[in-house]
Amino acid sequence: VSVNPVKTGYSAIADEWIGIRPGTDGLFVHSLIYELLKSNKVDWKYLRKYTNANWLVYDNPGNENHGLFARDENNLPVVYCKNIKNITSTKNENSNSAFFGKFKYNNVKVIPSFELLSKEYLNPKYKPEKISELIDIEAKIIKKIASEIAETAFENEIEIKVDWEDH
Repeated sequence: VSVNPVKTGYSAIADEWIGIRPGTDGLFVHSLIYELLKSNKVDWKYLRKYTNANWLVYDNPGNENHGLFARDENNLPVVYCKNIKNITSTKNENSNSAFFGKFKYNNVKVIPSFELLSKEYLNPKYKPEKISELIDIEAKIIKKIASEIAETAFENEIEIKVDWEDH
């Protein structure tokens, strides 16, 4: 699949060409994320291991720490561990931290950063039906591409069996 306003180069030989309106690729990606989140096609293990999606963020409007990651006494980010039902350092964290919820840390409300992101991405303004006219791609095509991404990621994973080399 090639997403490009012009059907040249790789777009000309791709299995499928998506002729997007120039400058609207960000809206297209937002709409894809909207669809993936709505269908719960999220790699939670990856997010937990390689991102800060489970780190807690201060929800403290009007204060200087609002929007910042909450940190422990050693300046390490903290998460809410569902196993111990408590907030703990990312250093001590096991594999069952929360991506959603409202918690108290040092008497201040905190929430996982993924919850903040998902609230934005699940805004109805990113529904394919709303984005379609802005980017010149039909809503059914946006949904189809999101479905293909999810299928490849979760049902028909592609694994290249070679040792990784980082040059």
